[in-house]
Amino acid sequence: MTRTTITAALAAIAFTITGCGTGGFNAGTPTTSTTPSPTTLTERDQLYAAHYDCSTGEQPDDDTLTIDTAGKDYNSGDDALSGLGCVLDALDTPAYVIARMEATRALDGTQTATWDGYTATWTYHPDDGIDVIISR
Repeated sequence: MTRTTITAALAAIAFTITGCGTGGFNAGTPTTSTTPSPTTLTERDQLYAAHYDCSTGEQPDDDTLTIDTAGKDYNSGDDALSGLGCVLDALDTPAYVIARMEATRALDGTQTATWDGYTATWTYHPDDGIDVIISR
């Protein structure tokens, strides 16, 4: 995965809705009766609702979501850029945060941005993809 690919994917989410909540990302969503509905989740916790609706990332607790996208290296990450885009859209991520993600180079190290009570920390390397931790 090249930096151009990541830039193009993140740029696309800045201008369009990625399909979050329209059924495109819900293919692997559990449907058991013990799973709260997305509406209930949205009311409770927007971060968890984004994870649930976009079917991406790993949420070890209610306050943190980790998204590990695939890079060039085998087994570098499992999450798709479209899932990251869906989450960023669901959290109303400002364009300046997305622009900073697009501009991140491997040499830049860990980057951080905050908005509306959320903090995103990310790194990018062509071999590892873009890895994002969002917390509230």
